[in-house]
Amino acid sequence: MSDTLFSAIIGAIFGGIIGGIGTYIGAVRITRRTNRTIAGIRLREAFAPERTWLLNFEGFPASEPCRILENAFPKHEAAIYEFSFFLRDTELEAFNKAWKEYHKPNSKNKCNFSPDAAVTPDAMKNVLVRMEAVLEFTKDK
Repeated sequence: MSDTLFSAIIGAIFGGIIGGIGTYIGAVRITRRTNRTIAGIRLREAFAPERTWLLNFEGFPASEPCRILENAFPKHEAAIYEFSFFLRDTELEAFNKAWKEYHKPNSKNKCNFSPDAAVTPDAMKNVLVRMEAVLEFTKDK
C-alpha cells in the first residue's frame, strides 16, 4: 500500500471520528436545550393560573391569596425541581434564591402574606415581582 493511500485512509478515519464526536456533542447540546425549554414552558404553565389571578386581583378576603398560593405550592415546587435540573452553578444558585424569596419571604410559612394581614394591591404587586424573578430564568439566552 502506498504512503499516499495509507495517509488518505488514516485521514478519512480520523476525520470520521472527529466528525462523529462533533455531531454527538452538538446533538447532546441541542437535546439539553430543547429539554430545558420544555421544562421552562412547564414552569410557566404551573404558575400561569396564580399569576393571572394575582394580575386581576380585586377585593378578595385577606385569607384568599394565602389559600390559593398554598394550594398551588406542590404544583409550583414540582415544576421548580424539574426546571432546576437544567441549571448550572451560579445560575442554579440565583434560581434557588429567587425561588426561596418567592415561596418563603419570611420564615413563618409558605404563603406570601401574613394570614392576618390585609391584602393590598402593593402586597399583590410584591408577590408578582417575586414570581417574575423566578420565571425570568425560563427565558432563552
